[in-house]
Amino acid sequence: FEHVQATESATWVVDAGAFLQFDARARTVQAAVAKGLVTNATNVAQYVAPYTLVEQGTGQKQVQLKWPSAVKGRALVTIRGDNPN
Repeated sequence: FEHVQATESATWVVDAGAFLQFDARARTVQAAVAKGLVTNATNVAQYVAPYTLVEQGTGQKQVQLKWPSAVKGRALVTIRGDNPN
């Protein structure tokens, strides 16, 4: 899933509800990778990575990418509705 964050935020909310099969919850983030530059409000590149929070929002179908400061950009996020072991 590609998420576009057009305005700066320290929390990016990725809604996977339309993409999860069988009305599943967003239980696992397998990968979250920046696609291109992640920039701050003055368009300066930020070399940081987020951590993730799963099962967020109504129906637990959202994932949050938490950044150390407010940034904008694009991320490729692989979200799973199961919990592989």
